[in-house]
Amino acid sequence: MLEENDISGDSIKRLLDTESIQNIKELKFLHYEANAIDHFASGIYLSDYLTNLEVLNINNRGRPINMLSITAITDARLENLKTLNLSKCYLSPDLFITFFVNLKFSSLTSLKLAKSGAIKGNLQLLANNEYIKNLKLLDISHTDLINEDIDALCTSPNFKHVEVLNLESNMIKKEGVESLANSEYLKQLKGLNLSTNKIGKEGVESLANSRYLKQLKVLDLSYNELDNEDISIIAGSSNFQHLQSLNLSFNEMDDQAIKSLSDSQYLKHLTHLDLSENDITSHSIEILANSENIKNLKVLDLSNTSIRSQAIETLSQSPNFKHLHTLTLGLTSVKTAIASLADSPYINNLKILRLCHADIKTDDIKELIRLSNKVSFQDLTIEYTSLAVADVVLLAQDLPEDVKLNLRGEGGLSIFYDELLKLKKFNSASGQVPETEWQQAVTEMVLKIAPHDNDGKIIQYILSNQDSYPLLINARDSDNHSLSYYYNNNGEMLLILFRNGLIPDPVQDDTMQRIVEDAQSVHDSEITNKTNFFVKKLVQLANLNTEELKAKAQICQSQINQLFVQSMELKVKLLDLTAQEKRSVMETILRNGEAVPEDSYFVQKIINKAFHTLKNQYLTPAYEISKLQYDYTAGQEKYITLPETIGVVHTLIDKSGPDKITMHVLLRRVLKLLKARQRFNLHF
Repeated sequence: MLEENDISGDSIKRLLDTESIQNIKELKFLHYEANAIDHFASGIYLSDYLTNLEVLNINNRGRPINMLSITAITDARLENLKTLNLSKCYLSPDLFITFFVNLKFSSLTSLKLAKSGAIKGNLQLLANNEYIKNLKLLDISHTDLINEDIDALCTSPNFKHVEVLNLESNMIKKEGVESLANSEYLKQLKGLNLSTNKIGKEGVESLANSRYLKQLKVLDLSYNELDNEDISIIAGSSNFQHLQSLNLSFNEMDDQAIKSLSDSQYLKHLTHLDLSENDITSHSIEILANSENIKNLKVLDLSNTSIRSQAIETLSQSPNFKHLHTLTLGLTSVKTAIASLADSPYINNLKILRLCHADIKTDDIKELIRLSNKVSFQDLTIEYTSLAVADVVLLAQDLPEDVKLNLRGEGGLSIFYDELLKLKKFNSASGQVPETEWQQAVTEMVLKIAPHDNDGKIIQYILSNQDSYPLLINARDSDNHSLSYYYNNNGEMLLILFRNGLIPDPVQDDTMQRIVEDAQSVHDSEITNKTNFFVKKLVQLANLNTEELKAKAQICQSQINQLFVQSMELKVKLLDLTAQEKRSVMETILRNGEAVPEDSYFVQKIINKAFHTLKNQYLTPAYEISKLQYDYTAGQEKYITLPETIGVVHTLIDKSGPDKITMHVLLRRVLKLLKARQRFNLHF
């Protein structure tokens, strides 16, 4: 199985063309998911060692497959391939055509194309392909079939051996069902999935009256808006006398429909019945419990119905349910239901129990454990319930080890249960575990749970039971996170942690680091606020009126050239840079391996670039009139141009008399702020 391995193209080609790797010549099953499909396909095509491959599963998770990959798969030397699964491998209409025409696996008995794109009008090409004449299973669910495709399916002798047909989610209406029912080539069908279509009453009648569909053992009619009358048609048809599995979930039927099923002389072989998501009540259980016909149920789904806890007592006392293997319940309140199953003289073969949306209490957990010891559960699923942390601990302690417990929708509780089982095995395998080792094991468990324990209830339970679960409260996980990291937004939880000895992490102000790393940080409120503050203070300190600001700006503009050309200090500073610093400054204009130019060229290049940028980007005529608002006080809004800002800085320099190097440093910093505000970058 090659799944999510990020295998490179060359690696997969070598793997599939290497005789010595794990006796690849004897390989019969190959599953390939979420890797480089194009390289994989070409690897299959080129390989000389896959002639015994019987099952090929490719799952591209809904991503497109290209023409080369499809051609490589269909042209591969897979003489013994029996099952090809391309579900969730998106094929465009053109690729479907290529695939249907070039498919040449004569041993193929199973073809799965579910959710692989829109076939729409191209199924005739597959129907004409003589290499599919041995197909026994065809899955073309979720492929947007149209009536022409259904007709092609029903009129081709190449499909005469198909026993299982999946047409789920194709919006098939009465016309399509009528074609299926009247097809002489589909009379071998034993399994038919028409879930999530629009077959209507006429479609049900077509199935019930078909001359050919008389061998069905599995029928899925869920999500079809069927009502009581539709169900009575099914119950009254001899076409369904071999039916073993019937899915009627998500329809519009009530207890009257169950009465029709119960009274049917043709449903005596029924072993699987799904009635979930229908408006049936506890009365339906009474009907089934007293049925003279439905006595062999092994799988029963009653989730999300109006059945109450008392009805399970009725079920438990009926010999009609003595073969029950799998039971799914959706009781609002479990109450006595589990206890009645545990006390039942007939419920002795139950291996799988699923409880959905139930309000389960500690007493119910104890009854579940009692039931599991009686019937030897294989699988217990509790989903979307309100389990307490202590109840999960109880399950981990007392539920038989061979029971697989699934806590779906329970978030951290599921992980907590798995970790508790690991602790339990560690404790039993190690005998008397030293206290320090046990404490370390508990701590590792807590650090794994914390990221998923959003409300902190699991950690609170552990902190309240440290006699059993001693914890190193200040330990850190592999990412150097303490427990406080996972509860930063939970003040109550932080307080509990601190009371239990957690040392708070030093306050980390990562604002500036975030600004440095963010390419769009010029818009950050921190930058904007600081720029506005500095400009406002500079203007106040300079104490210049509007005319004086303009005059200073003009003087600065006229002296720009002198600022760069006559400044020996600036040239000295540039010459003082190391070779690495010079290379860093000029990295965008130096080619790979090119040396940094000599000093005279370097200095002149930098000064010219700086002068050009300042002159043409910051002090252009357009910017003389372009105003930046720096004071947003209502009624006292103030604005300033870029040249005026530099003029203000020069005024302050003249007043304070700093040396020229300090002046240049100050100017450079102001320019950086202005550059950020104007979204310009100075690139060399």
